[in-house]
Amino acid sequence: MAATLAALNTLPSTSHGRRVLVGVTAITVTVLALPFLALAAQLFKPEYEVWLHLANTVLNTYLTESALLGAGTVACTLVIGVATAWLCSVCEFPARRFFEWALILPLAYPAYIIAYVYTGMFDYGGPLHAWLAAVTGLERPPSIRSLGGAIAVLSLVLYPYVYLLARVAFIRQSSRIIEAGRTLGARPGACFLHIALPTARPAIIAGAAIVMMETLADYGAVAYFGVNTFSVGIFRTWFGLGSMVGAAQLSMLLLAFVVALLVVEKRARRRSRYYDAEPRPSAPSYRLRGAHAASAIAVCALPPLLGFFAPTVQLLAWAVERLPATEMSGYFTLVANTFSLALASAFAIVAIAAVIAYTRQLYSSAAINLAVRTVSSGYAIPGAVIAIGVLTLFSAASERLGVALSAGFAALAFAYAIRFLTLGFNSVEAALEKIPPNLGHAAQTLGATMPETLFKIHLPLMRSGVLTAALLVFVEIIKELPATLVLRPFNFNTLAVRAFELASDERLADTALPALSIAAVGVLSAIALFKLQRE
Repeated sequence: MAATLAALNTLPSTSHGRRVLVGVTAITVTVLALPFLALAAQLFKPEYEVWLHLANTVLNTYLTESALLGAGTVACTLVIGVATAWLCSVCEFPARRFFEWALILPLAYPAYIIAYVYTGMFDYGGPLHAWLAAVTGLERPPSIRSLGGAIAVLSLVLYPYVYLLARVAFIRQSSRIIEAGRTLGARPGACFLHIALPTARPAIIAGAAIVMMETLADYGAVAYFGVNTFSVGIFRTWFGLGSMVGAAQLSMLLLAFVVALLVVEKRARRRSRYYDAEPRPSAPSYRLRGAHAASAIAVCALPPLLGFFAPTVQLLAWAVERLPATEMSGYFTLVANTFSLALASAFAIVAIAAVIAYTRQLYSSAAINLAVRTVSSGYAIPGAVIAIGVLTLFSAASERLGVALSAGFAALAFAYAIRFLTLGFNSVEAALEKIPPNLGHAAQTLGATMPETLFKIHLPLMRSGVLTAALLVFVEIIKELPATLVLRPFNFNTLAVRAFELASDERLADTALPALSIAAVGVLSAIALFKLQRE
């Protein structure tokens, strides 16, 4: 990181505006990297007793269950996402257009909400417990609060990542390739396995990598189901063993695995190159009728039914049941806390993203690109790791300055910036790239300063991209649990934290109102994003 800062500072400066932009970018990259430098410094502090205890008791369990959870979730999401993407992109059957967007709806719910709902439905006393006992023939059927249950819940929530990327890849494939395969006698299954699937492999690998990283980053669902992953281990080491150093070292171990996963994913995609001679999306190649159409409907209906519609119905039933006893003033306080925190953080993150994207467009160089890649990797890092890094940084700063620096809104906004700057930057940069560079050059030739060019020309033209970035960051902050749980100020709750607290107290029905509020924000934001993309 020091090399990045030094490289940025040695760039030739031709104007005061350039020096300011490059300086702001350099400072931003350095500040966002400080928590990880603080974590890295903890590697050299001895915690022999803590690590001896972890190695003798739970470290092997953390490794094994994290690997099994990740592998199981990726396998399930690949099957669901690729199958539904293929059906909705190249096949024609009744209700296909409905399923194209319905399959995205499970993204509105964070995994921990779905975990609470299905626990309430299938555990003893739940509406489906008797049915499950009858189906399995067991008086006490297997509990959903297990490794298998966690894989099922995470798969229902995360498969849309694979579905979205695979569907885009299938749509962009040339229909001539499929038609050539059919002309040569290949059946639909052979065309899928030997033509479409290899061509879409880079996009599918990217989706699988996102699923793996989201699985490793999850804390709410796995902690509630009692699955011992690294995210759970970080919290237990810190709170249970009272060792922030041990938690930081465990965080670095998880971070190293995430970085290795990113490297493998990028190398896998780099070796795959496929070119398409037909730039326009093609029409569906297969018309399904009869039993084939019914099977396609069933395959596409089951994931959104289990991942969105069934949980929503159960949450609505709980909300109606608990509404008379709900303290609405407390609920409105939660909403106000959540929305104000998310709005302020989203505004700051998008502003930072706009400055960095603008700097990269005007003064692209190897140093700038390195800085951008650095700040764009935060979304792959688990929230628990970021939270520990921020706390470690604040603790080190307190020791150095001799002043107590407590976690609060500043620390929380800092963690959000590290975690979600990627979302804001990608959307802002995509919008900025659509603006012809000669517009800015013409404005500066006519005497406009760089800030005037940015605010009067670029930002109005980037309105759709900026709003998209703000919406994406806003929704993710509302759903974020681990970082908020650790860094929130005393006596300050959000919808996500309150739902987690209620579920931890086994008050599952009381989680309905916060959970529905989070889902409503996700659905409304998705609708807004669709409208923005059409502008």
